[in-house]
Parts: sequence; structure tokens; C-alpha cells
Amino acid sequence: THTHTHTLQMSTSSSAQFRALLTGIYRRVYEGNDQITLQFLMDNVFKGTDITAEELGRLCTVCEKVLRRAGFEDWDVTNFDAIMEQSPLTEEQRDVFSKFWRAHRAKIHSLLVDKSSWDNELVRFSWRIDLQTKSKTVAELDDPTAILEFAIAPPTSLQSSAASGEASEHVVRFEMDQRQLAHAVHEFNKIDAIITEYTQAQ
Repeated sequence: THTHTHTLQMSTSSSAQFRALLTGIYRRVYEGNDQITLQFLMDNVFKGTDITAEELGRLCTVCEKVLRRAGFEDWDVTNFDAIMEQSPLTEEQRDVFSKFWRAHRAKIHSLLVDKSSWDNELVRFSWRIDLQTKSKTVAELDDPTAILEFAIAPPTSLQSSAASGEASEHVVRFEMDQRQLAHAVHEFNKIDAIITEYTQAQ
């Protein structure tokens, strides 16, 4: 059995209605607004149209699945448009959806990252090179050391701290000599190589 999705006549007003539908789905899925129900959309967005609750429900299901998958997989615009070609939406609806995704992709990605972050996050990183003399009378220098400072904070505090101007940061400072620094750089390069290999394979 083939299921048909309701096709809106995409006049200026219906384009705005479809865009409002996407905004409602976005707010419900990614912002947790439980007030955006099917009945809410029927009463506030599609009132006076010939669309039925059953048809709107199918349309919502299609759009929500696309929005969830696009957000989870962080589709770029080219990938989004290519996959949308296989959807049951009309060309006009796909065009509106593509523009909506362009406008909201970064924010959706940021929201998903925030929701998936359980551990502390690096807020700030700074460093300096310290040179000290072995003697007050002899201008003989010790081996230079790197002074590193990491500021970390729980992910839930980042948005609130940005609003208040105060961050619940924990600052870690330590020294590294040339040998220790070379070893750390080597390990970071290995991490970068693995991440790069993984992302290119996707």
C-alpha cells in the first residue's frame, strides 16, 4: 500500500504555513516545547485550510524524520538537497525545507552537542614559555619550560555563564619541559590522525 503525503498548494500563504510547520517541529524536537502538538498546528497554522488531521500527521511525520536524521548526521546542504529529492514532498516544499535547514543547521548541531556533552568541556587554553636563571650572579639559563593553563567547566554551565558573565570554571596549571612537550605533541598528533581517518571514512 502506498501512502500519499498531503500536498499543499504552495501559494505565498501556504509556503509560510509550511515554514511555520517546520518551525513548530523544530521547537518541539530540539527545544522541548511540548505545546507544539498536532492540534496546536491545526488550530494555529492550518486553520481554514482543507488539510485533515490525518494528512497533517503524515506530513509532520515525514518532516520530523528528516529533521531528526539531518540533525543527527549533520547533513551539509548538498547532502540535504540530494536526500530530499527522494522524499514525498513537493518541489516547493523541498525548497522551503532546504532554506530552513540552511538557517537552522548550525543551531541544531550546537543543541545536539550540548545535549550529548556529559563531561567537562575545555573553555579556554593558554600558555607561556618560562626562562629562569640558575644563579642571580651568573647569566646562565635553565632549560625553558612551558607553562600551560586549561580552564574547564561543566557543559550545563556554559550557556548560563555566558548570560551572567561568570563561568563556573576550574583552572588547571602545570609545567612541561621540552621532552614532555614533545611527547604530548606526538600523542595529540596520533589523536588528530585517528579522528581525521574516522571522519573521512564517513
